[in-house]
Amino acid sequence: LFAFTLGYLVKYTINYQSVVSQAIDHYGYGYERTSHEGIGGSNGKIPDCPYSYVISLYGHNHFSPLVDFLHPTLKHKYPKKHSLILDIMDAVHLCLIMVDDICDHSPKRKNHTTAHLLYGSCETANRAYFVLTKVINRAMKEQPVLGIELLRALELILEGQDMSLVWRRDGLRSFESYGEESLLTYKNMALLKTGTLFVLLGRLLNQGGHQSDDLLGRFG
Repeated sequence: LFAFTLGYLVKYTINYQSVVSQAIDHYGYGYERTSHEGIGGSNGKIPDCPYSYVISLYGHNHFSPLVDFLHPTLKHKYPKKHSLILDIMDAVHLCLIMVDDICDHSPKRKNHTTAHLLYGSCETANRAYFVLTKVINRAMKEQPVLGIELLRALELILEGQDMSLVWRRDGLRSFESYGEESLLTYKNMALLKTGTLFVLLGRLLNQGGHQSDDLLGRFG
């Protein structure tokens, strides 16, 4: 009887932990109950939005130093375009991080709890798509050329992410290439995922021009 009871309790505990784990992944475990020193204010309260939370980790206008280095006069001559470019880069960079962390089941980002564990994977993913949709709409209205470059870059980045997920599931054989060719395919996947972000920055600064592609693509 003791063995039966013990076995039941162990099984019940494991099942309960599994259900709790799934609920945390799906809905988050309650950002309002979590204290993060130095994030969201002196009281440690974190933002009520996953995107704002990730911005608090990286800082608003994360690409500002690089933008000002590559185009020192942009902020003074074209402040609205400068602001739009920085908002585009923040949105693409941080929203893709939010989704990547969900895909990778990452527990930490810059030594802090990842957004999806605080807000849930559903809210985090939806907020990422919402922020990207808003910045696409804004770009198409304010600077259509930049909006087109943004859409093109997102397609390439998501293609790279899709290749990465398939590769993790099936290995190199999923690329349908062999030897050195498979290595080149892998490098292309990495370039699409990360290099495209920096190529996008050059395209935005050059009004769709390609002159910085080779240089900035190396950052990936």
